[in-house]
Amino acid sequence: MFCEQTPDRKQLIFTALDPLKGRGRELARFDVDPTADYDWDLSPDASFIDIRKNSEPRLSMLSLTDQEPREFIVKGWSTLINLDWAADGKGLFTSGLVERGSVLLYVDLQGNAHPLWEQRGSLATWAIPSPDGRHLALSGWTTNTNFWMLENF
Repeated sequence: MFCEQTPDRKQLIFTALDPLKGRGRELARFDVDPTADYDWDLSPDASFIDIRKNSEPRLSMLSLTDQEPREFIVKGWSTLINLDWAADGKGLFTSGLVERGSVLLYVDLQGNAHPLWEQRGSLATWAIPSPDGRHLALSGWTTNTNFWMLENF
């Protein structure tokens, strides 16, 4: 599956992708704010697409199996970045921003956030689970900056 925005940027279009035949049928559409960016991820069983407007705590779950769409707010967090399903499909990994950096969170499907790892000075953290759910690939994003002062230049 892949995602692209309509030319007016008002919808995300999710389309099946066949590795041999290319573009397949349209799977779903989701209305969006044309001025914003979004993260999304397909659930491990391919039944839901989780979508989040960047930097917001509201998660939308769009069903690909004719179930009702769902929404929930990640409790206790106002700014989130990144989005990856847990291997068992019972939660998601995301990154919450704090004053001193970012915190990797596991969020269950009721919106309860469980901090897993804080990286000081980080702009974002990621976690991508292995297919068996026994391992996580972790990433943290930081920047280093040097300032120089020149006199009599």
